[in-house]
Amino acid sequence: MKILVLNRQKPHLAPFGDWLGDLVPQARLFTAANRVQGFQGFAAIQPFENYEDSGLIEFEALRLHRQSPIERIVATSEVDILRAGRLRSYLGLPGQQADSALAFRNKVVMKQHLVNRTQLVNIPIFQAINEPFDIIQFIEQHGYPVIVKPDDGSGSLGAKMLANEDDLAQFLQQPLPRGLEIECFIQGDQYHVDGLLVDNEVCFCWPSQYLGNGLSFTQGWFTASQMLRPEHHLTQRLIAAAKEVLALLPTPPVTSFHLELFHTPGDELFFCEIASRTGGGMINGTIEQAFGINLNQLFIQGQAGMPIDTSRLRAITQPKKIVGWGLVPPQAGVFRGYRQAKPPQPWVLHFDWSIQAGTHSQPAQMSVDQVGGFIVDLTDAPNPEERLIEVWRWAEHQALWEPAGVNA
Repeated sequence: MKILVLNRQKPHLAPFGDWLGDLVPQARLFTAANRVQGFQGFAAIQPFENYEDSGLIEFEALRLHRQSPIERIVATSEVDILRAGRLRSYLGLPGQQADSALAFRNKVVMKQHLVNRTQLVNIPIFQAINEPFDIIQFIEQHGYPVIVKPDDGSGSLGAKMLANEDDLAQFLQQPLPRGLEIECFIQGDQYHVDGLLVDNEVCFCWPSQYLGNGLSFTQGWFTASQMLRPEHHLTQRLIAAAKEVLALLPTPPVTSFHLELFHTPGDELFFCEIASRTGGGMINGTIEQAFGINLNQLFIQGQAGMPIDTSRLRAITQPKKIVGWGLVPPQAGVFRGYRQAKPPQPWVLHFDWSIQAGTHSQPAQMSVDQVGGFIVDLTDAPNPEERLIEVWRWAEHQALWEPAGVNA
């Protein structure tokens, strides 16, 4: 068994048959039990309940290796980054090792690699939380507002802003989860830089700006982003910042990456976090629409040991079009369908409902929770934000929701 693929993506987002070709019959797929349907061609497919937290995945990987040695491990999403890194280090396999995976997964560790070492990016004041008194002491020393969040979370899951003593008192009433960090809140616009790194070289990357910030989904807003134009005053500065950050981290041989930064009213850049995988939401599709590059495909192929044409990537210096994307957040209740399947606007490049009729739903718990996603051409848009908001509002009107407990 040459390749072990760890995957929780839906089949249409990870077409391994197209991307890995002749390697698929030599590979075993470990995947979530609700993702099995649609994958074909693997030597074996092994489903797991409770995929994100199950220790059986590592257990079965080691047992598999004893039966038929694994040569490569491919991980496709955030939940598998640290799991795959530990397995590679333990088995002596090539690819991202445990220390690198931890640096890109744990928000305290990644900042420890960067603090007092960056010139283009500031690092927020931060601290690991071991007990409630750590939060109180931090605020006594640095003041409000602060952000408390899981040190290994993604999609803003579990992130909480504490703006005053009432917020703090309410937060401290609840049992404190393990693995939290606290940092000073940074006021500013939020950006992300997405790209591909091969052999310690950033072969491709491009910056974008979020509408709102990582917590906007908790305030009745939607998650959305628009690419920066080549002439934007922050484009090259953000690219340079990404290269600096990656140069200071223990980078894997091949990885896509997703870096988030803040730009303050005082014209400073502040680090938020970075991941050694492709950004969520519609980022991969947006990059493909604008540049003809599928970051997920290259990320998976690189982990499998397939060659990557870095000269082609380096030659891409600007987008073919300016593109943005957005997610339609879920609501509380039962989804009963939609009035129209696709928006009528010709500049909508892609729209997909990702929820089935009859699904029971709750409001978004993460910034990437969605019932639909869209990609929009913004090249000729006089007001790009209004174009993104227009599609979001159209989708909100089309979605048919019924309160939970009400018969159809």
